[in-house]
Amino acid sequence: MNIFQKNIEALGRFDPILSKRVKNIKLSEDIKFTNSGIFVSNPKRKEIFFGRQDINRGVKKITDYGNLKSSEVIVIYGFGLGGHILDIINSTPQSVFILVIESDIKLFRAALELIEIEPIVSCGKVSISVGEDGVSAVINRMEEHFGVFTSRDVKVIKYPPSIEINPSYYSEIDNRIKELLDLARINRATLEKFASVWQGHIFSNLKPMLTRPGINGLFGKFKDKPAVIVSAGPSLDKNVKWLSMAEGKVIIISVDTAVRTLLNNNIKPDFVLSLDPLIENYYHLEGLENQLKDSCLVANPVTYPELIKKYKGDVLIMTYGDPLIQWFERFIDEKGETTVGGSVATSAFDFAYRLGGNPIILIGQDLSFYGGRAYTEGSYYNQRWIEEVNGSETLSIKHGTTILSETGTEVDDFFSGLVTTSEKMLSWKRWFEIMISKGKVKCINATEGGVNIEGAIEMPLSEAVNMWCKEDICADDIIKSYTGKTKMADIHRLFNNMVKLSREIKGLQKLSSEGVEISDGLFKLLGGKGSRGQGVKGLSSLEPSNPLPLEPFQLNQYLEKMSILATQMLDSRDFFDINRWGIDLLLDSVNLEMRHPTEKPQSLLDTLKSYQTFFNGINEICSVFSHRLDKGIEEIKSVSKSQSVKVSQVKTLTL
Repeated sequence: MNIFQKNIEALGRFDPILSKRVKNIKLSEDIKFTNSGIFVSNPKRKEIFFGRQDINRGVKKITDYGNLKSSEVIVIYGFGLGGHILDIINSTPQSVFILVIESDIKLFRAALELIEIEPIVSCGKVSISVGEDGVSAVINRMEEHFGVFTSRDVKVIKYPPSIEINPSYYSEIDNRIKELLDLARINRATLEKFASVWQGHIFSNLKPMLTRPGINGLFGKFKDKPAVIVSAGPSLDKNVKWLSMAEGKVIIISVDTAVRTLLNNNIKPDFVLSLDPLIENYYHLEGLENQLKDSCLVANPVTYPELIKKYKGDVLIMTYGDPLIQWFERFIDEKGETTVGGSVATSAFDFAYRLGGNPIILIGQDLSFYGGRAYTEGSYYNQRWIEEVNGSETLSIKHGTTILSETGTEVDDFFSGLVTTSEKMLSWKRWFEIMISKGKVKCINATEGGVNIEGAIEMPLSEAVNMWCKEDICADDIIKSYTGKTKMADIHRLFNNMVKLSREIKGLQKLSSEGVEISDGLFKLLGGKGSRGQGVKGLSSLEPSNPLPLEPFQLNQYLEKMSILATQMLDSRDFFDINRWGIDLLLDSVNLEMRHPTEKPQSLLDTLKSYQTFFNGINEICSVFSHRLDKGIEEIKSVSKSQSVKVSQVKTLTL
């Protein structure tokens, strides 16, 4: 077995798809091998050298890149012959994520003739993108690794010979990384607002997670059957009537906001999607339980709990990259994930795709404030505004207020000129266009108003119905056949591990409380009141330029003890993984020393404030999570009794 074959075998264990792609590539005539490396001819016929050691090539040594130890994400432009990648791997902690982006698969193929790829692919922290478009290389791979990307810190390292070969490609990667950082900013703001709410709802919806089936059992069951995504844009009012002609011949998937408009037109959706945590999303379906008893609810565990509890029809559970859900799914059957695109409609599109729907027809997907309105007339929002209308405030003003609350921008409307939209809705438009561009499914935009979606075929709904909705589908039979056979998850392993985690968290609370006491005690000795006081008197005396009221050896004892406590706490992997979104927000507010305790602090003041914030923050997160976890344990006991399972038969752990 030669070195190339060994590399293909090693690559196959890491990324079978990439291994297969590279294996079928022939060596390029534009690449010449030498003892010291390879020469590659670029489009201008200029030869560019890729050396084994990159001697005298102007390639930066790792020490020139700055402090990579504090980086969370590193993106390397260009694979080359891998030497610079190994340097970075060996100079960074295991927690860092390294994304290597190579534009030229033939160059990557040639590199596998000269170097051993095993040390790169086996390190456990590297993802390699070869010849992918910018979105796939950057956005998709980051979301695949992180679930929800929130990092502020993306370090980009550019390998000069690779940039010289294909500068336009890496310029596009620059743009995608800018988009990624914008996405991270939006995600951080969303998490700051909702992360704790989501976690609370997941625990409240634990029983449905255990007793209701997941969406994955229906994946592929509607292969090449037409599906329609019904969204709540204002244009839905003018063409929804045509959908009644297609009932039974198309899979009707409605977002919760649009359901009332469908029912007002005597149209029954096959699936209703509700994925948001706010009570307003419960109001979309409140009072419709009897009318929807023959429609299947698709709900995320973060959905407002009362909605799932009161729903009379079948319920399927849809998940996404929430760390608590992922932890639960380690011990029960997976429910099935969809891609998070930012709205219920984007999740509905991915759900339809996973069902096998083709084509996927969009209606009510205005992605704009079409006709000066925000929603379809039948929506809960519109009905509430009608009730609130008085002599000084019209319904138009209510819609206008909502429109003004968004960041307004004008774009072309396929049917009627310019329409007002928002940056948020334009991000959803971009998501649809990315999904459609992959070419795996035909998309028909039958919205008849609003923003044009590139790649989708524009046509009136009446025409789409006549063209694609001709055969009976019997969606009810397929859904009932699946939901009628599913069984409750085996909860024994989950119960035991929740009890184990509860014990771990109580130990973590003791450590964090000890850290709070030490940091508060230190401040008090220095003349302050500690973190629970009204302020810290004389805090400026902690600056290195001022005399310290404590002997240096005493201060060092405090700092060493706090460092040991922080290190011990960071070893609680399950807790930190489950709560990583909240903890990431906490760590954003403290000194980088908390992320990397072995590094020297920049200032004593920053160090003390960081420890104090860290210990108090972890203590608070522990307290909230421990309360929710204990309630979840009691919920499992209740489920066990209702399913005639004796909890005494479950081998529990002593708290």
